[in-house]
Amino acid sequence: MAKTHGERIERVETAYVDIRDDIKAIKDHLATLNGSVAENSKFRLK
Repeated sequence: MAKTHGERIERVETAYVDIRDDIKAIKDHLATLNGSVAENSKFRLK
């Protein structure tokens, strides 16, 4: 049976929220990694 328009919209909205949350988690992780790289660079410069 085909899904209704409302069911399709709900599925797309759920996927959008999940993807947005994943992108935020990736950005947070990259910020942590960039901080680690900066700390390592300072150590090497000393």
